[in-house]
Amino acid sequence: MPTGRERLRTRLATQAEARKLGIPPGSAVMLLDKTSVSTGGDVVEYSHIVLPGERTEFRYSVPLERWTP
Repeated sequence: MPTGRERLRTRLATQAEARKLGIPPGSAVMLLDKTSVSTGGDVVEYSHIVLPGERTEFRYSVPLERWTP
């Protein structure tokens, strides 16, 4: 089954990230790593995204399967 994995973290921006994002050095940033894996188990897509913490919001909808004991 193909899968998608996401890893979300926070830390302080490096000098280079702050310059590129137009934020003060040492500001909070959010890091998002996204990996898509094929049905054969091969990684077919990977993204590493750095976002400014003060203007970023994540919203998720997760489909849930009915649970029966």
